[in-house]
Amino acid sequence: MRKVSIVVPTYNQVSYVQATLDHILHQDYPHLEIIVTDDASTDGTREVLLEYRDRIQRDKSSFASRATEEGSVEREVHDRYPQNREFRLLLQEENVGATENYNRGFDAITGEYCTFIVGDDLPHPEMISSLVRALEEEEADFVYSDMHVVNDEGRILRKFSLPDYSFE
Repeated sequence: MRKVSIVVPTYNQVSYVQATLDHILHQDYPHLEIIVTDDASTDGTREVLLEYRDRIQRDKSSFASRATEEGSVEREVHDRYPQNREFRLLLQEENVGATENYNRGFDAITGEYCTFIVGDDLPHPEMISSLVRALEEEEADFVYSDMHVVNDEGRILRKFSLPDYSFE
């Protein structure tokens, strides 16, 4: 299985970046490298990213797994985040602008395929597997996906479909 590198450029996205990373880490595609590049955010994004990186390894979650004969509920504890992900932070000390921030992430990738997901986007859970399937089955040189436009509460406002690509 080919590794997919995802560059996540951020700048002052403290309200959104955790949800973005949750959506990326919980993709159904198993072999991911996530590289977050922060362009010297001033709104607390950097601190959120550092804490998030640490939580990936330590956070646990539980769910009710079965009822006992005595009528109590047993819970099962597991890692909150998939542990088969590579996660790196590249933190700029000075703001270098969007283009250089993106490029810094792409310079660091090690995957055979790569894409970017901006720090305030919420990718569909099957986005990466769908794009990889299109690349491999259609022998495409590049692929892209449609998207939903959402408001600050995460509510879908509309679907945004991109036209078929044309070199014209």
